[in-house]
Amino acid sequence: MNNKESVETTIRMKEISVNEGEMRMIAEVEVRFGIGEQTKHLLNEMERVMEESGQQYKRKMYKYGVERADKELVERKKEKDEISRIGKKPYTIKAVFGKVKIDRTRIRYERGGTEIPSGKSWGTGQQVYTTKGLRNAVCDLLAKESITGTVSEIEKRCGEKGLLSGRSVLNILHKEGEALIKAQEKRAEAVFERIPEARILLVEEEKRSKRIEGENIIDGEWDKGIEEEMKGSRIVLGFNYNKQIEQSKLDARQVIAQFDEVKVRAQPRSGKKELLVYTSVVITENKSYYISAAKFREIFRQVGSLMAVLGVHEGKRELCVLGDGAHWIRNWYKQLKVDKKIMVLCWYHLTRTCIARLRKGFGKDNYKDVLTELLKNLWRGDVATGLEVLEAQRWRIMEKEELKELNKYLRNRRSYIVDTEARRRAGQWIANTQVEKFNNWSVAIRCKEKGMMWAQAGVMAIAALETARRNGELDVWRSSGNLPEWDVIGQELGEG
Repeated sequence: MNNKESVETTIRMKEISVNEGEMRMIAEVEVRFGIGEQTKHLLNEMERVMEESGQQYKRKMYKYGVERADKELVERKKEKDEISRIGKKPYTIKAVFGKVKIDRTRIRYERGGTEIPSGKSWGTGQQVYTTKGLRNAVCDLLAKESITGTVSEIEKRCGEKGLLSGRSVLNILHKEGEALIKAQEKRAEAVFERIPEARILLVEEEKRSKRIEGENIIDGEWDKGIEEEMKGSRIVLGFNYNKQIEQSKLDARQVIAQFDEVKVRAQPRSGKKELLVYTSVVITENKSYYISAAKFREIFRQVGSLMAVLGVHEGKRELCVLGDGAHWIRNWYKQLKVDKKIMVLCWYHLTRTCIARLRKGFGKDNYKDVLTELLKNLWRGDVATGLEVLEAQRWRIMEKEELKELNKYLRNRRSYIVDTEARRRAGQWIANTQVEKFNNWSVAIRCKEKGMMWAQAGVMAIAALETARRNGELDVWRSSGNLPEWDVIGQELGEG
């Protein structure tokens, strides 16, 4: 061994056996490496050496163990069938500790036909198998890192260059995300098969042939000067409305459903400018549940399955829907055939939309007095007087289209603009802050950085994995391939 930086780990297998379902391995391990001068760098160098030696040890022991398991399968076959060995077939396995090349036994049946027993039994592909541990590591890294960063980090972990390509890690993410999304859909459908009467929680998707005015929800830049003008009033601004409410316990007879959507720039080849990820947070007295989907029909199916378990369709709980008032949310709420329900327009989205429209309409230096007067009325749920305020200031408007859009926006949502002051005094939710936070955790932080463009499979995989992680279900799904049913969680909550 000429290179002082190199590490050489040798394993001499003394015994490897399988007995009554237990594998036993006895081996002698030799590690050789250059120690060099004993300076201040020695401890760090020894750490590097042991890390590298450990990876070499894992790869070699893994090879011994897998090949012995392959031999065990052949021995079992021989007990039941007339077979003959016809050689070894090389195979590559990619694991968290690097690439391992093994030999698998190929057999011929006397009755005809050939087979690699381990390939069939283990369900591996023909050329290369990527282990679950490596796939999980890739997905966990891609939730935080770029593709290049993920490849680099995997190489550092396993101590081996070129284990995975950028295309490979992306394919892993897409496949894992697809499987998880199917598991989410399967769980929802299982609930409705078990509780068919809960299908009243599913509504028909409304078909729209033309654009509806006032549906273009926009967020204005926050101006701290507005808060100064609001001093002395009870109107709450900013994004910390629900801090005390979030920390308090919800009544067991209630359930809060918050809805939103996140826009992400689409890759050009998709033919779209942007992709939408629909999100929801369902809040009960003991727990918050996180849900994401690529279509609003699917988000409602998943939310509906959870509400079925919670007994919303039977009137066991009162449903409060909180959202930005988008048409897809309003349409679902209107068609929802449950008696105990209420929908509240998120105060945060309401104020931001008013700021954006009035600032564009009146100009950034001339809109604050109109905004202040408008919000004072909307805060009490008085939409009629708020519209009168806008009408009285029509003569000042520079961009009439902005005023027209704001009028339509308020009229379309007037049934859901409630007495916010009264709700706040009663300690009730007034904004969908939980789902906004979930948007950041699941999508925005990772997928909305400058210059990023996504395929739908990628962004939905990121969202699905974070959804399962937030629900405490990711480890269960990874170990079993299934998600725990909502009814298990419902029973833990003392549902019903």
